[in-house]
Amino acid sequence: MIITVEKPDRYVLPETRALAALGCTDLLATVYLLATHRAAEANPLAAAALSAGGIWGFAAFKFLLLAVPLGLAEWLRSRRPLVARNLLRVVLIAYLALLARAYLPLLVSFK
Repeated sequence: MIITVEKPDRYVLPETRALAALGCTDLLATVYLLATHRAAEANPLAAAALSAGGIWGFAAFKFLLLAVPLGLAEWLRSRRPLVARNLLRVVLIAYLALLARAYLPLLVSFK
């Protein structure tokens, strides 16, 4: 009798990678816009982190705000893979919609 042991998935979901890339891009764009005085931080908690910790405190806050939920989603994937993947897809679409709402007026006003 041959017994096979399935190896657990040791990769990160594409949705997780997409959200991480989007979050990092958002962070870089926000830092640029803040540094050039073209925008102000709209999130009161992020603004408080920026005020208290400067740019590094702000970056750490944004990193944790992204890393913790993505880590939880990857943990959930080991128990409920379809739920985790669908949840990440919904969050990705919502994040894109929020970024479009936030950045489109800025992009239109760039001259």
